Order: sequence, then C-alpha cells, then structure tokens
Amino acid sequence: MLGEEVTIKGILSPGLDVTVKLRFTCPNGSEVSRSVSAPYGAFTHVFKPDSPGYWSIRATWEGNDQYEGCVSNTVGIVARTTVSLQVIAAPSITGVGGTIIVYAGTSPRLAHRFLTISYFSNRTMAWRMVGTFETSAEGFVACVFTPGETGEYVFRAEWVGDPAYTPASANSSRVLVTAEPMGAEDVVKMLSQLRELQRLLDEKQDELESCKGTITGLQKSIAELQAGLSTAQSRISSLEKQLSETESRVSEAESRAQFTTILGLIAGVLIGLILGYLIFRRRPGTSFPLPPE
Repeated sequence: MLGEEVTIKGILSPGLDVTVKLRFTCPNGSEVSRSVSAPYGAFTHVFKPDSPGYWSIRATWEGNDQYEGCVSNTVGIVARTTVSLQVIAAPSITGVGGTIIVYAGTSPRLAHRFLTISYFSNRTMAWRMVGTFETSAEGFVACVFTPGETGEYVFRAEWVGDPAYTPASANSSRVLVTAEPMGAEDVVKMLSQLRELQRLLDEKQDELESCKGTITGLQKSIAELQAGLSTAQSRISSLEKQLSETESRVSEAESRAQFTTILGLIAGVLIGLILGYLIFRRRPGTSFPLPPE
C-alpha cells in the first residue's frame, strides 16, 4: 500500500564487505538510486513508496580488482492508495413508486471514476444493478431509485480499483418501502437529511486527512529508528568478527606458550642429565679406596 514500508533484502556471493546500489524505477519512469552497505555480502533496506503505481527494484555492484560486477534480478511492487466508500440511501422510509436518493462518496475523493450501484430486496433475495455512474470532481455520485414493490432495501456501491487505488465496496443502511407513496413534505425532509449527511461526511474527511498526516509522521520516525537499528546490527556484526579474530589469536598464543614451556622443561632435564653425567663419570686411571676391614 502507498505509504507502507517495504523491506528489501539481498545477498552477494561471495560474502564480501561491500556497498551495493539499489535502483528504483518510479511509476513515472524516473530512476532513483540508494547506496546500501552489505557486511558479509548481506544487505537490508527499508523503502517507502511515495507515489501510487508500479515500482521496479534491482541491486547492482560495480566489482573490484578481484571480482567482476553483477546485477540482480528485478523485483516489482504495486503501491496503491486504500480507498473506502460511504453509501447513504434516503429517506429511510418511503412508499412504492416513491423516490429514493442513493449517495455514494469515495475517500480519498476520486474524480471521474465509475461506481456501480446495486440494490438488494428481501422480496427478491438477490442483488440487482441500478447502474454505473461517474463520480463528480468531488468524488461522489447520486442517483434516483424508484422501488416497484414493498420490502426492505439495501444499496451497495462498488469501485473495481486501478493500479493506483484499491478496490472498495460498501452498503447503505436499510430503507423500508411501504404501500403508501412519499409526499412532498417527505421529499423536503429527505433533501435536508442528505445535506446534513454531506456536512458530516466532509467533517469526517477532514479528520481522516489530519489522521493521515499524523500516521505519516509516525511512519517516518519508525523508518529512522529501523535505519539506526540496521546500522547498529552492522556494527555488532563487525565487532563479533573482530572478537572472533582476537580469540583465535589468543588461542594461538596460548598454544605457543604451552609448547615453549614444554620445550623449556625438556631442555632443563637434558641439561641436568648432561651435567650429572659430566660430574660423576669416572676419569681414566683413577681408583677409589676400599673401606677398612
């Protein structure tokens, strides 16, 4: 969805400590690049599409003295704005042959799009189409429906969606159709209700836009925190690598020290034996006195 974060992950083989470039092709055909660090060849990037439509993404590495550059496969995403519908049918009670005005509005306001209006009756127990209507510049349609029989009616508006906006549908509240026709006073009352409902819808639309601004700010803060977390994770990976190398060097030094100690002990024993041999060996022509009887 438009404004939602998309996480892009990739890996370079062999696992070199390099920087790769992510190239984004926007829905309007322009291209944007981002440089992303890839410790041990792995990279992660958080991306938030800022315009509706199809985006394509690929990663490239220019290579170095030992390895040639490479280009990844291309992946695509469709960023769409979520659409909601509001459907109002008035008056809530009318007679057979009377007039029901069905109002359907889109949020955000989609101008010159086509909405399909259908109705359901507890007499027919099936959905039937009223017609397809083009929205105004303010993003709404209004049509007139004349019920031919009594019963309870529900009206539905449907928007099929497009590459930029998601599909949507919504139902109205129930309208009771009696055997008596609606008089002029009821028509005036119905129009007054419609005007009040339009005012309420405009207020809700303003509130929704304000909430969207707040949400956008929160999403930006989250993206910054995630970027900081990604940087910290990269630093931790680098420190772990350095720690592993240090432990390996310490282990080698301990092995060498043990070996040197053993050699020293062996050398000491050998020197002691040699000195003992030199001191106590018998010299030629020398005799030792016998003990007295």
